[in-house]
Amino acid sequence: MTSVASDPFYFCTYRVYCQPAGLQARSLKELVQAIGAAPDESLWYHQHYAYVHYRFDGPRFRNDFSVWVRDTWGLEVLSERLSAIDNRHVFDVQEVRDRLRGMLYDWHRHEGKDHFEDSVDEPRAFRVIKPCRVLLSTGLSACTLEEFAQTLRRVPAQSVFYHTFEARLKAPDHSNDFSRWIDGALKLPNLGREIQLINPFFYTIDDYREQILNRIRAYV
Repeated sequence: MTSVASDPFYFCTYRVYCQPAGLQARSLKELVQAIGAAPDESLWYHQHYAYVHYRFDGPRFRNDFSVWVRDTWGLEVLSERLSAIDNRHVFDVQEVRDRLRGMLYDWHRHEGKDHFEDSVDEPRAFRVIKPCRVLLSTGLSACTLEEFAQTLRRVPAQSVFYHTFEARLKAPDHSNDFSRWIDGALKLPNLGREIQLINPFFYTIDDYREQILNRIRAYV
């Protein structure tokens, strides 16, 4: 018998309006300073939103800092280090800030002494963004697992991001909206747990969506 939720799942999405935060970096030394001075919302933006923006780039280099270091300076090893923070388990912005700065200082001490203060020209500078997120309704909802799967296939990548990454930062247990609804509204705790255990940082966002759908297929 198909379980019907009395509380439907409403799929939301968002738009991000970006403004300059008044900080930029033309060198790795200035990048350390910019990371230290950036507002929390800016740091969170640069740490997480590349997951949507660079989703065709594969699962590597999943933050703006590592992308800039790779593309501007050609420093693949340092770029990989900067992308190594496990966003599944690190939810404190100050911890992210400290770890990024620590990685850059370590590289300076051990490998990059001669190039830490080298500068690129103005157009290639790293510019800190101040994001303004506006939550929007997709107009789509689901009351059954079948409807949920059908709708999940249709929603934009930003909706998947919002209900997983954004939700994990707000929930006390760091769960995502999909898992909580499937567990609570549909009374399918095993499926909810399976979806919660998927590591989204191993996949592009579209592949992550497909991983969720793969888990659902066993229950419909």
